[in-house]
Amino acid sequence: MNANGINNLITIIPTSAIVSAAVALIALFFSDRIKFGVERLRENTAHRRKLVASWQSMLSKALEDNHWDIYESKEYISLRPYLREKALEKLEPFLDSSHIEIVVDTKYKDGIAGDIKLLIISGEITRIQKKWKIF
Repeated sequence: MNANGINNLITIIPTSAIVSAAVALIALFFSDRIKFGVERLRENTAHRRKLVASWQSMLSKALEDNHWDIYESKEYISLRPYLREKALEKLEPFLDSSHIEIVVDTKYKDGIAGDIKLLIISGEITRIQKKWKIF
């Protein structure tokens, strides 16, 4: 090898080392960001699963107790922001303003049975599960 070839080789080696180090730092930065994003997604999914489980538990309790007090139901309060406007219009006219409750029974109130109210809520929970891809 002549002197020019050796000088070119010496110049190439440090440049490639610098480029490799820069690529490694960029990869490290993005891998941490990706790990953070994946962990955040897992936490979000776990939180959503807990919400859905609590809403389903609320439905079971409403069927067992034959009476469901919404005012004291943290589950309904957590579900309400996710309900479609159409569902709220069907559900909330049944609220008794003095007790803020939905009576779940087979008697009709304003033309719709309590079981249908639960069916509306059940349908909304199913819709939310599909939207969140939680099965």
